[in-house]
Amino acid sequence: MDLHGSSNLKAIPDLSMATNLEILNLELCQSLVKLPSSIRNLNKLLNLDMLGCESLAILPTGFNLKSLDRLNFKQCSKLKTFPKFSTNISVLNLFGTNIEEYPSHLHLENLVEFSISKEEESNMKQWERAKPLTPFLAMMLSPTLTRLYLENIPSLVELPSSFQNLIQLKNLTIIDCMNLETLPTGINLQSLDSLSFKGCSRLRSFPEISTNISRLCLDRTWIEEVPWWIEKFSNLTNLGLRGCRRLKCVSLHISKLKHLEDALFPACGALTRVELSGYSSGMKADNIDTASSSLPQVELDFRDCFNLDPETVLHQESIIFKYMLFPGKEEVPSYFTYRTTGVSSLTIPLLHVPLSQPFFRFRVGALVTNSRDKFVELEVKCEFKDRFGNNFDYDIYFKVYNHYYPLEDDYILAILDCRIPLNEENAPLAQRNYYDHVEINVHISSRSWRSFEIKEWGIRLLEDSSSVKNRLGNPNSTLPHVSEAEEGNMGYNTPVQGLVNEIEHSGESGDNNVETERSTKRIRVTLIEHITIHLSILFVSMTTEFFCREDLRKGETSRPGFDSPSKRKLYLFGKSVS
Repeated sequence: MDLHGSSNLKAIPDLSMATNLEILNLELCQSLVKLPSSIRNLNKLLNLDMLGCESLAILPTGFNLKSLDRLNFKQCSKLKTFPKFSTNISVLNLFGTNIEEYPSHLHLENLVEFSISKEEESNMKQWERAKPLTPFLAMMLSPTLTRLYLENIPSLVELPSSFQNLIQLKNLTIIDCMNLETLPTGINLQSLDSLSFKGCSRLRSFPEISTNISRLCLDRTWIEEVPWWIEKFSNLTNLGLRGCRRLKCVSLHISKLKHLEDALFPACGALTRVELSGYSSGMKADNIDTASSSLPQVELDFRDCFNLDPETVLHQESIIFKYMLFPGKEEVPSYFTYRTTGVSSLTIPLLHVPLSQPFFRFRVGALVTNSRDKFVELEVKCEFKDRFGNNFDYDIYFKVYNHYYPLEDDYILAILDCRIPLNEENAPLAQRNYYDHVEINVHISSRSWRSFEIKEWGIRLLEDSSSVKNRLGNPNSTLPHVSEAEEGNMGYNTPVQGLVNEIEHSGESGDNNVETERSTKRIRVTLIEHITIHLSILFVSMTTEFFCREDLRKGETSRPGFDSPSKRKLYLFGKSVS
């Protein structure tokens, strides 16, 4: 029988003859005050749904239907008496009721889902006088339970030790239970997937209930630290600690949390230290880039964390992430080597950046207008070029989600971690270091009617820390592509000449010291060896380029790197050659 939505229904007719009734849907019958006594004759009733029957206050006596499997009293705000029902029930929803007493003896051996919460704030004193919920929970916790939802129950102080018996529990949600302080320890619920203690403001200890969870919400708790051993939560996808005002330290080993999608820490005003471990410091560059393609792309949110210095987090360059969000300040941090304002583009030389690696990695930092939209889309456009007009375009799109709304600043600082694959298919000339500069643009768009803008943005290449002298020490290092003007040395300061100037300059300051003179001589001897090596490489590079151009003009495509139509379309001297 389906009577849902009958808002003017005040009474139900006699059901004595409806002995075969299995489902009775009275959802949103807002005027219904009581159930008829004849309901106890429904020996085949499986499902009784009374969601939103806000006037319901009285249940008939003898309401103990052995056949009943699902009972829903959600949002029956005037219901104060715990209903008597069959112990065979599997789903019981008392969310939004105002039950004042719990039974002292009740064993629901088949219970799978259980939800309970208080409804009205005016009944707070009644709940505070109520018996502690812990003994009642101990009775309700059947090993068959898969979902437990408790909200806004002041009498809940601790969870019973019998929690360890919930071997099938998948979802545990405890919200706004302000007096909950103690959690059981030394247990590992193997089936638990989702865990929330949102708004349990006295909870201080990081939960050690299960290492198998994928979603963990600890918003508005008193937790002070995200410990290093969270790396044991190998299935974790979502971590939230919004508004944890006592949170001081976060330790995340991102490379071990391979499924992590977002870690949210906005409005944690006491947060001062964030350790985001990535790949091993001893890992070779090629291995780092290869491994990074399989690591999670994590969204990290530190907005309204005003005591956290973004620079200390950004200098942990071993970490791999999708984007980070920080409070916006007057300008982009000095961490970013190249900076500009508005929609201007940045042209960055690639003289000392090896493009023979699997990925070209850089970070974008942008001061973006703050908003209450659900997300903001950012587009990073890159165009690699050489002196002959050869180019390679690559665009990266970021959808920056707004998981937290009450923000104080006009701007947020968005950090984007960008990786561009440099394989033969995408960038046929990159493997030979033909591109000598890259032009980067950052654009913002949104699907809302609000206007957005980028106040300032900057770029940092992750190879910025490498010096010219370090590259001199590697005889296998590749020189950038040299143009025809360089071939004739038409007033252009070539890479070799630049190296001569740099090393000579390093020895000029010590001419008055004998040891310095000897050091300078040794440097010059070493320089001659390097010049010999680089001139040989330069000759091979120029010869290779000459034949490549000739082959392209003659239509020959059998040389390596030009064996498919997609790879043959290059731009030489501003003209398209296919």
